[in-house]
Amino acid sequence: MGSKRLQRNDPALCEAVLQKVELEASQFIPIYKEIHQHPELPSFEVATASTIANHLERLSFQIHSSIGGHGLVGVLLNGEGPSVLLRAELDALPVEERTGLDYASTKRMLDENGEEQPVMHACGHDLHMAAVLGAAASLVAIKQFWSGRLIVLFQPNEEYVAGAKLMVEDGLWTRISPPDLMLAQHAGKLKSGFVGISGGAVLPASHNIHLRLSSSGPAQNPQICGDLVSKACALTLQLREKVKSAKGANQYATLICRRFHSESMFVHPPNSVDMAFELRTANNAVAVELLDLIKRVVVEECESTTSPKLTVTSRVEIRAPMTENKAEFADPLAMTFKYHFRERFYSPAMDPAVEDFALLGPDIPYLYWRFGATDQARWDEAESLGEVDEKIPGPHSPFFAPEIEISLKSGIEAMVLGFLTFTSIRDDVRLISHNDR
Repeated sequence: MGSKRLQRNDPALCEAVLQKVELEASQFIPIYKEIHQHPELPSFEVATASTIANHLERLSFQIHSSIGGHGLVGVLLNGEGPSVLLRAELDALPVEERTGLDYASTKRMLDENGEEQPVMHACGHDLHMAAVLGAAASLVAIKQFWSGRLIVLFQPNEEYVAGAKLMVEDGLWTRISPPDLMLAQHAGKLKSGFVGISGGAVLPASHNIHLRLSSSGPAQNPQICGDLVSKACALTLQLREKVKSAKGANQYATLICRRFHSESMFVHPPNSVDMAFELRTANNAVAVELLDLIKRVVVEECESTTSPKLTVTSRVEIRAPMTENKAEFADPLAMTFKYHFRERFYSPAMDPAVEDFALLGPDIPYLYWRFGATDQARWDEAESLGEVDEKIPGPHSPFFAPEIEISLKSGIEAMVLGFLTFTSIRDDVRLISHNDR
């Protein structure tokens, strides 16, 4: 790696090179629809990976497949210069599509537990893949204007926040040398054509907290054992309120109960209750403080209950780190985006979703941004009525149906501009750009 090799190219120069691209975004709509109609669950992305590999082979990329499951990487060497990676996700969700589109998914497949599930690209990963393929084709078409190494990475199992780690553990960076910079984007609930990037925290960190609350009282004697489930419910509400009041007015933090389970027959109450929580934070110091607070509250609750005595076992694990754009990389790209997208550029606030993108390379610089995928007329109507939240479906909804042409065009352009901002551009193109000002 060598982030010092990265360029900070002038926005006008990047625009001049982008204008050399003669490919139309509409050429990649069939690819998008093909991927959308044939989604696959996390860890089962066999056909999707094969489809992607076929397209990359036509573009003369060197293919590295079956990394961390069905992950794959394409590498294009184009002379000396920086190495920049474009990333997309392969997997879909166990959601039954209800969009009514003529290319809607009707796919069903077995999950990791052998249970049949409906499958839908309800999170925009199909759009991400088509955009990266479009960007790759565009950069190949204008490779005489830049030099360096282009890497495209298609990650499996993002939805369960596992694929990035699996790829690294499977030797990703021994199969290819690490890039100088990684780029990723996400489509979402925003008017199509809009693209936004901000510095700082863009997605929160996530910690999983597993608790087992147990009673020393014999379950056969409910008058001794007490109502353990009610105590666990009260503790759950108490923890949520404690986190809410302790996080600070200007700090993002939320505690979500993800699992609450007790096994018992009707003849007697349970001896134990299992609970799982997810803590999302946008500040590492706040995460440490809140995890300590949760531990103290649980211990104090157990110690204050003596008839019968309660005990707790706990386990905390990091689900995903915070996704944070460093200003030294975000600022130049924001300038490029603003130059090209103009009034369609914006500075997004932090999104509450969780990503494992940063786990691809803890020591590799990266940038992550958002682009809109909602039909413009539909957005304008909902916005005029003040009903965006009610009328516009977002990711993970069975009604999530991205507008294709404008969304795909902006997604492709954003990826191409991201690459051009940091790669090496030929001197003769620089001269043309300077003379056009």
